[in-house]
Amino acid sequence: MRCAFILLSSPLGAAGLLRPDHLAGPAEWGREFRGVPLPPNDFTGDTFEPGVLSANTLESDVELAVREARPELADTVCRSYHRPSPFLRQGEGPDVVPNVTLDFDRRADFNASTEVNGTTAFNGSAEVNAQEIVMLGKELKTVCFGSTWNGDRCFQVVNAIRHFSWARLMSSTTGVPTFSHLRTHRSVPTVKRFSQGGGTAASVKCRSDGGKGHLYYRHIFKAAGMAITKNLAIINQKAPDLFIDSNWKSQHLCDRYAAAKKNDSPKPVLFTFVREPMGKFIAGYKEIASRGLIDEFRGAKVGTVDHARLFLDNVFHGSCDNGHVLLQIQNFFGPACESKFDYIGRVEKFMEHWHKLGRSAGCTEDIHWPRNWGHASDDYDKGAEAAMREALAADGGKLARALCVWLLPDYAAFDYPLPEQCKVHADLIRTAGSF
Repeated sequence: MRCAFILLSSPLGAAGLLRPDHLAGPAEWGREFRGVPLPPNDFTGDTFEPGVLSANTLESDVELAVREARPELADTVCRSYHRPSPFLRQGEGPDVVPNVTLDFDRRADFNASTEVNGTTAFNGSAEVNAQEIVMLGKELKTVCFGSTWNGDRCFQVVNAIRHFSWARLMSSTTGVPTFSHLRTHRSVPTVKRFSQGGGTAASVKCRSDGGKGHLYYRHIFKAAGMAITKNLAIINQKAPDLFIDSNWKSQHLCDRYAAAKKNDSPKPVLFTFVREPMGKFIAGYKEIASRGLIDEFRGAKVGTVDHARLFLDNVFHGSCDNGHVLLQIQNFFGPACESKFDYIGRVEKFMEHWHKLGRSAGCTEDIHWPRNWGHASDDYDKGAEAAMREALAADGGKLARALCVWLLPDYAAFDYPLPEQCKVHADLIRTAGSF
């Protein structure tokens, strides 16, 4: 179906991100987003003229495979897809089919193509309309954050970016036999909503008058989540093992947060943290490997470059829903009490943004950070991280460039600069690049 994407304009400048009692300053992550629209220019730092594009303008240009519906839910399982016989590797076949749960045996012929801006982008071609992807990236910052947040629209824009950048991703895998099936597979995988991260809540003493700040945390995997959760327990004088992700449902924290927004003073703060997208993906692969969930993948052992390539191929088919390797923006498609964040911090500036979080919650004193925590994967990952980094760096960074296209919605939304090896895709994104 055809969907028009409208780039919203805003008269607010950098100070538009600040509460009235804050000093004016440059917009950056680590600010609170409560009650103010988030103008695109505050994040991109580009010179695009603000304006509203009419529905008619984009209606003629944008052909999307995005349904006007609630986002489909990711279910946390990392599956393997079925490869039709022309694409089987040695050791695969009817008698060797590990973990097959998805049937992707819907091969497109080599003339299959994607319609982009009225032109045909053939599989294996890098032909995309970069300007439309850039405009969608700008809209992403409007519909996924702040008072202009709209979870369904955020879902649609992310999927539009995936759709329009797909030819570039396929082209980036050219010459790597592992991805031969991907380059002839017709469907662009849907970016689903992820809500399994869960979360916790804490009221922490942080005011000179003895008052408390009310914090509601939603866990984005591999972005300091375990440390945040356990330290919230400690500063709330609770046992760390009692603060777990499942508290979000069992303690009805959505309802409690909504009620507190209406009744409490100071207002509660719904917050999360994000991190550099490629680093997050590699850490997620490492975490899954350390848990023994992907010891063998289509005949390849974890810790080998072949395993890392096969894992990437599986991810690019859209068959791995494990939250450790999903996009961070997939946490922004849910209901407002889970996805309309008041505050988002960066892991790269953790302590600075942790203290800013406290001030956002009305604290007059810094929120304590009792200790650092680590995962078992930090010490033993079965060689997964080294293998993935080697796979991404091979052939001059060919698969790193493919992964950057896959992660493009995160780079665009959270304003992270593309890694050096991915600067070839700089035409697809405009970011301020400062964090």
